[in-house]
Amino acid sequence: MKKMKFLGFFTLVFCSSLVWTGCGSDDDDDINTTPDPTPEVSFKSTVKPIIDTSCAISGCHVAGTGRVDFTVLANIQAQASTMKVKLNNGSMPKTGTITSTQKTNIVNWIDQGAKDN
Repeated sequence: MKKMKFLGFFTLVFCSSLVWTGCGSDDDDDINTTPDPTPEVSFKSTVKPIIDTSCAISGCHVAGTGRVDFTVLANIQAQASTMKVKLNNGSMPKTGTITSTQKTNIVNWIDQGAKDN
């Protein structure tokens, strides 16, 4: 009977030690496998120049056209979700083109909260 208790106790200790050592940290766990987050996109240095040359131009998104005036940041921010949809589906800009990098920059800026930065 003592042998059975000893064998049961030994088995429990042995299995527990395997579990504890299996939960330890390996050097490989320190490797960052998640991609770097998207860098913050600046409105002033990245987005505004695109809007100024491709959107807020005569006949498009300026005062007096009947469209939202994109020379005003608050208007751009208010229309950010609509702008994102139209950029992604290709319905904007109506005239001219912008590069995929420019689209990505605008969309990332919107996704980051459309900040005045």
